[in-house]
Amino acid sequence: MNAQPLHYGLPISAKAMEVYRRLLGLHPIAVDDAISLTPLEMLVFAILSQRTTHKNAQQAFDTLRQKFPDLLSLCDAPIHAIESAISDARWPDLKASYIQNSLRHILGWRGGELNLDHLFQMSSEDASAWLERLPGVGRKTSASVLLFSTLRRAVLPVDTGHRRMMMRLGLLRPSASWDKAHLILQSQLPRDWSQREFETYHSVIKKHAQTYCDATQPRCAGCILKDLCLHAQTRLHPRPDHAPLITTKRRKSSDQTHPTQMCMLYD
Repeated sequence: MNAQPLHYGLPISAKAMEVYRRLLGLHPIAVDDAISLTPLEMLVFAILSQRTTHKNAQQAFDTLRQKFPDLLSLCDAPIHAIESAISDARWPDLKASYIQNSLRHILGWRGGELNLDHLFQMSSEDASAWLERLPGVGRKTSASVLLFSTLRRAVLPVDTGHRRMMMRLGLLRPSASWDKAHLILQSQLPRDWSQREFETYHSVIKKHAQTYCDATQPRCAGCILKDLCLHAQTRLHPRPDHAPLITTKRRKSSDQTHPTQMCMLYD
C-alpha cells in the first residue's frame, strides 16, 4: 500500500483532520439532531441556497411555503408568482424555473407522486445520480439533499468558500472540477464518520471560510491555520519560489449574469 503524500510534514488525511480539530475549537457548532425537512423540501431549499446566503435562502423558503403550503401547487403556479415568493434569493427567475421544472420531472418520473421517498432505498451514489438529472441540480445540491434532509446520509457538500479554502490549504488542486472536489475532499475524511460528523465538519469549514478565508481579503495574520497554509505563508512571508496566491475576483452586482452555466458552475 502506497504511503500518503506529505504536506507540511503531515499525510494529507492527517492534515485534513488537524484542520478540523483546530476549527472545531475555534468555531463551536451546535448541530441540530432534529432534522425535519423531507428530501423534497430540502431539494427546494438547496436550489434556493445556490450562491445565496443562508439567511436569504431561509427567508425565501419560508415565504414560498407560506404562499404555497402544498408543493404540488408549484407545478402549475404562474412562474411570476414563484419568482415573487423567492425574491430574497439571488436569481429568483432562474431558480423559480428550476424549482417548478424539477417538481414536474419528479411528478412524472414518480408516476404522479410528488415525493423523493424512493431515495431511502437507494445508495448515496445512486441517489445523488438520480437527483442530478433534475434541472439546476449539481453535486453540491444533491449532497445537501442527502446530508441535511431526513435521508441523513454521510456525505460532504462542497460550496464555493469550502473549495477556495481547501485550495489555499493545499488539500485540493485548483484544477479539480466540482465533481472531483467532492470526491477528493470526502476521501480525506474518516470513512466511518456519521451524518452528524459530516454536518459538523461542513459547518465549521463554512464558518471559517466566511469569517477568515475571504475571497479577496483573507485574514491570514490572525488565522489559526496559517502554519498549515501555503497561501497564508506566501502572503505573510513572500519568497520568489512560492506558488502564486489563490484569489477570487469578487464580481460587482452590476456585472453579474445568471445563465444556467454560471449557476451550475458554483453549485
